[in-house]
Amino acid sequence: MQYYLLTIGCQMNKADSERLAAVLECMNFSRTDNEHSADLIGVVACAVRQKAMDRIYGKISAWNAEKKRRPLTTFLTGCVLDYDRKRLAVEFDHFIEMKDLNRLPDILGRTAEVKEALPTDSYLSITPHHTHQYKAYVPIMNGCNSFCTYCAVPYTRGRETSRSPKDIIAEVINLLENGTKEILLIGQIVNKYFVPVDADFDKFLFGVVETYNLPDLPELHTSLFREKRIVNFGTLIAILDALPFDYWIRYTSPHPKWFTDDLIATVARSKKLVPHLHIPVQSGDDGMLRKMLRPYTVEQYKDIVHKMRAAIPGLAVTTDVIVGFCGETDDQYENTKKLFREINYDMAYINQYSPRPGAKASNWEDDVPHDEKERRESELNNVLRQTAFTNNQRQVGKIVRVLVDEYDDAKGENTGKTNTFKTIKFEGPDLAGQFAEVTVASAEAWGLRGNL
Repeated sequence: MQYYLLTIGCQMNKADSERLAAVLECMNFSRTDNEHSADLIGVVACAVRQKAMDRIYGKISAWNAEKKRRPLTTFLTGCVLDYDRKRLAVEFDHFIEMKDLNRLPDILGRTAEVKEALPTDSYLSITPHHTHQYKAYVPIMNGCNSFCTYCAVPYTRGRETSRSPKDIIAEVINLLENGTKEILLIGQIVNKYFVPVDADFDKFLFGVVETYNLPDLPELHTSLFREKRIVNFGTLIAILDALPFDYWIRYTSPHPKWFTDDLIATVARSKKLVPHLHIPVQSGDDGMLRKMLRPYTVEQYKDIVHKMRAAIPGLAVTTDVIVGFCGETDDQYENTKKLFREINYDMAYINQYSPRPGAKASNWEDDVPHDEKERRESELNNVLRQTAFTNNQRQVGKIVRVLVDEYDDAKGENTGKTNTFKTIKFEGPDLAGQFAEVTVASAEAWGLRGNL
């Protein structure tokens, strides 16, 4: 029996699909990349944008037509709003919430095929089937309490929960011992991570310190940890950073509100964290930020970026932004464009606003015309292309560290990411899954070329 997974959306969905794959393979399913040969098709949905949901409606229509020609079972999971769930319930054979993933064998009627018992506490306790040999998503949080007015995530993933630091550290150590080179810590607001700990964690941490001869970390002497018995994002980063493996750490997505000076200092001390900051701004106008319920000003946002750049030489900065949000005037949009030029972003994910059922803004008039949203997106992309090209040109002649993703035998060419998350290509032997020191030879807006 074969299964096919369609995963749409963010890194958290991709991480969830890896745990979903583990459960399916525990039931003796094998994976296929061909949906037309699959006996079981699962969709990990994303409700953040309508375009993603429209894709699912199109797919399920085609699969239901295919059912007339052969046996096929379908199920839906992931981030799904009630509005879509009711409409899709009659289209898919099954629906399962990700938090109930351990119930999937029962839902599919395959409990007899389960090869080993599944955890019953949290679905994040399920050991994932990683799709990449050298890189791994490690969720540290799930859910969101922010309720930004444009966003549906709190209604699909629920309230914030932080994962046990013991489980996170143990998962990372296991990955590193098996050759993983990049750990991506993920959560809806990853830098809000915050967990009370007890003597059991102290015992676990002492074992890690003894096993790997970790140094004495400043973060373990703060009143937050010693007196209040809290592990926050900075403490977690410091512990992972001290592990004696050759790897690097990324994290996404942080929130500007939760970037404290203490966290910036910890990030700056890190040897494993890459010099890349993805910090969503969403708008460069204070009025729009208030309307979005983003609790910071443009000046506060810029102050964080300036502090991070001062602390971390060569830092690359990327962001998320929405154009055409309800009531966005020309002047407010121009403020966003001005911010793009001031920050000089290396990359930005620019999205046109689309109302999401359930989010507060879905009750407001979507009054910026589609053509105007298109114009603003195109114009911002042009500004971004200029700043990205200028930033990349500054890399020419420098030696950069690269984690190689893949090798093209026909071209004799490696493709990978620099530690600043820029795509680079260079000729040489097959170095897939390895770090390489590469001299940047030329640059374009969206990538680099180099030489060994």
